[in-house]
Amino acid sequence: MLNWQEATIQANNIDVHYWRTGVGKPTILCAHGLTDSGRCWSLLAQQLEGDYDLIMPDARGHGRSSAPAQGYRTEDRAADALALLDALEIRQVYVLGHSMGGDSTAMLVAQAPERVRAAVLEDPSFRPDYADLSPQIADDWKAGLRAEQAMTHDQLVAYGRRTTPSWDDRVFDAWAEAKLQVDPRVFN
Repeated sequence: MLNWQEATIQANNIDVHYWRTGVGKPTILCAHGLTDSGRCWSLLAQQLEGDYDLIMPDARGHGRSSAPAQGYRTEDRAADALALLDALEIRQVYVLGHSMGGDSTAMLVAQAPERVRAAVLEDPSFRPDYADLSPQIADDWKAGLRAEQAMTHDQLVAYGRRTTPSWDDRVFDAWAEAKLQVDPRVFN
């Protein structure tokens, strides 16, 4: 990460913060999941940066990107991604989307197929079992986030290690940081 670019750019009327591994190679846009951040892709980016230019933005309401009062639909996140690509003058990308980012990726492909060389959706949240989520479930998720945000960074790392021991130990720092930075409005 020492040679990676970290920047914030105005795109789609918000500030979009992102990490970038380096220009001059095929570009992969990485769209993270709900309550994560662009930095959560760091381990993968370290493995691929020799061959690819990875761009890892923080979605609106996440990380260091703007958290507007409204605008948390899939269409908004896809428009943010497209505006980021325009601002960076990138014509075509590969896109990798996880969970919420899988939804954003699918919408980006639907809205601008000529901009996407290929897309990979990892556990997208538009699965049939998510179709009838009640407002109570969103409230439960917000309560879970509030509980996580009541912890310190070190407590969150320990919690993550305890609850998901199969994860690579190197991911917990970014994971904990993301939980502390996310705005609860993302559940809107």
